[in-house]
This record gives sequence, C-alpha cells and structure tokens, in this order.
Amino acid sequence: MKLFYINDLRDLPNWGCRATGVALSQLLEEECEIIDRVGLETAHNSGWKRWAEPMLRSGGILPEKLSRFAWKIRRTGGKLADFIEKLDRGLGARRDFVTACPSASVANFHCMRKDNKRLEEIYHSMLDCDAVVINGEGTMIFRTPAERDCLFLNFILQLANDEGKPVHFLNAMFSECPFSEKNASLVNTTQKLLAQCKSVGCRDDTSLGFVRKTVSEDKSFLLPDALFTWRSKVQKTCPLIKEMPDLVLAYPRDCDVGTLDLKNGYICVSGSSGAWKYHLAYIDAYENLCMELQKLGLPVVLVETDDEIYMHRLAERTGLPLISWQTPILAGAGLVAGASVFVTGRFHPSIMASLGGTPAVYLGSNSHKNLTLQRVLEYPEPREYECCPNRDDIVLIVSKVKELLKKGENERIRIREVVKKRDAQARQNLNAVLGREVNSIESEL
Repeated sequence: MKLFYINDLRDLPNWGCRATGVALSQLLEEECEIIDRVGLETAHNSGWKRWAEPMLRSGGILPEKLSRFAWKIRRTGGKLADFIEKLDRGLGARRDFVTACPSASVANFHCMRKDNKRLEEIYHSMLDCDAVVINGEGTMIFRTPAERDCLFLNFILQLANDEGKPVHFLNAMFSECPFSEKNASLVNTTQKLLAQCKSVGCRDDTSLGFVRKTVSEDKSFLLPDALFTWRSKVQKTCPLIKEMPDLVLAYPRDCDVGTLDLKNGYICVSGSSGAWKYHLAYIDAYENLCMELQKLGLPVVLVETDDEIYMHRLAERTGLPLISWQTPILAGAGLVAGASVFVTGRFHPSIMASLGGTPAVYLGSNSHKNLTLQRVLEYPEPREYECCPNRDDIVLIVSKVKELLKKGENERIRIREVVKKRDAQARQNLNAVLGREVNSIESEL
C-alpha cells in the first residue's frame, strides 16, 4: 500500500516533532510503503518560519534575486528578511498559497505549483498514493488568528477530497488555545473536513469528543500517541545514559555532562509550549523553582526540548547543566526516562520519561494536552500547575516532587505497566490504515 505521509516534522528542533512523527512512520512502514513525506512545507508564515521549505513566491515586481537573498538570510537576519518580504507582498507578490478557506488554498496551490518543483511533487504524490496519512501531533490548536500549519492540514484534507484519496488522520489532538479566543470558523471548517476522512484517530479523550460531533463512531477512535511504541528503544537507552552521561552531548556543547553523577538519581526540568506568553517573567519563575528543587539534594538537570533561548538564560543564572535540543533524540529520551522526577510543561518529552517509568509534575501548556496525558497514564489525580509558577505554586510543585520521590520504585513500576499497555494499543494505528479492527481505548479513561 502506497502512502503519502503528511506532517513528518523530524527536521524541526522540537523533541516531540523529532520523535512521534518518526515513531508513527516506522509503524506504518512495517507493512506499507511511504512514497513521499511533507514536513517543513507546513512551516511558512508560522512560528517555524525560519525552518520552512521550499521558498514560496509568485508575481510581484521585486527582482527574484532579492527575494532569494531574503529567503537565504531568514535564520540569521530575520528583521531584514521580514522587511524585504513585506515589501515584496506590498508590491504584488504572493508569498503563500494557504488561506483560511481550504478550497481557495487548493486553487492557489494549483496556480503556484506550476513554477515550484516541490509543490508539483506534492501534487503528483497525492495522485500516485493509495491513501494519505496525516500525523496529527499537536498541530490542530484552534488559535485566533489561525496558525498556518493548522490551515495547511486543512488544505491537504481538501486536496485529498478533490482527488478522491482516502485520508487517515492519526495520532491527533484537537484543542482550543488557552491564550486566545475560540476560532469558531476554523473549528467548523475542520469538523466538516474530518467528516470526510476514512478514519480519525485521537490521542486523548477530549479530542475524541470534538471529533465525534461530526465523525461516526465506526470511523473515529482513541489510541495512545505513537511515541509509546518507542518503549523498548528508550528502556534500552536509559541505563546507558546513566553510565555514560556524555552520550547526550550535542553541538554546540552546552555543558560538560560527562562530569555528572546520575547513578543515584536526578531531577530533570524542561520548559513549556506556553512559555512564550510570559517573556522574562518565565525565567525568574523557573530560577526560583530550580533553587527550591536543588534543596532536595539531587542533581537538577535542565533539558531544552525545543529551540528555547530562555533555557540558556536560565542555565547562565543558575549554573545548572543544560542539555541541548540538538542532542540525539533517543539519548535525550533516555535521559528523561532515567530521571527520578521530571518537572515539565512538555507533552512528548513526558511520554519519553514515562517509557522508563519516570513520574512527571506537569505545568501548563498551549492546549489541554498535559491534563489529558495524565489520564492516559492513569495518574490518580491529574493536575497541572501554572505554566509560569508563582511562589505559592512552587511550594506545591516541590511538595509534589517530594511525594513522588518518596514513592520511588513503586511508582516507576506502576507507570511502566501502564506504558506497556499503551505501547500495544498505539500499534493499532496501522490497523486503521489497513482496514483491520481497531479497539478504541476510550472506555479505559
């Protein structure tokens, strides 16, 4: 079976993007052939803009060389690149084909693909495949204004419908944004497109409730995130990291982790997908949190699970070791999976931690994901603390860390038993694509 795989984001710095899309891809490739992958093509005019590929442009009166120069410097000379792009748009150039209307996006795409080799490849991959598989990840967050990557997936749904291709939208979350008004228009558009999918697989019960409003029960289901299928990989990596911490070294070298003694336990602390909302206040809050965690007597290790400049500033202030996002992803997963406790506002890194049995204390994020993940992991009392914790929050967080440290190996065994089940259940995503029976786990949560 030939699949066209959408939202393979392994080339982005985010640990979740580098892991779960790969995990789902590996699962699909056990019995299918992936003929093409779309990844960085989703990143234009979004928070991932400097990672985007390929350059999109048609029309306008500025010289093509100037546009290509701006594209070339978009990572290192962002302000100049943005100025040239705005000027180019103002002088009549189209710099994207994606709009809030999926049908208009498709029409724009057909116009722009005539002069863009990669867009032409995407169209022919759509024609040549037997089915389209979308790796939903955490993309479908209904912000106001809408994020471009969310609109891109709606464009893919429309294009697949136009060409008569079945779509399996898997490994997905559908969530409102805690930092903006509900985008009712985007919600309505998405639900109409989902209703035409061959199957829709959600990674949490809240998302499934959203999908079930328009998608029948026989075409929608709840399965754990595909990253749970990395259980055996991470459990093999975990003891190696404890013995040889410098396996997590990356370029540039942020700290000499080889000098760390991790054999007797350690606490990992990562950022949050909601941190951008709080600017410098976030660094102050995390500095206070890390100071209190250090009083517990275990090494505290900062983990940069995305391209997060504030984590570097935090490391400078506290003197704590910082593990770069550039570390090999399985090494990073082994690090958090071997921690005594993980304090985090990140979804996929906390799944990585759970694969080794590491309990997490969750902070707020950009969606409902951390609360719903705790239900998937069968936490008895799911709770998330403020993304930017004040001193009262920090007292509660440290108290929770103490509680989990006291539970010790018993809690780790409980978590490992849960993830063993979730590993087996997540493998059913392949069943959905191949038309085999899928046993939704919604009744377990």
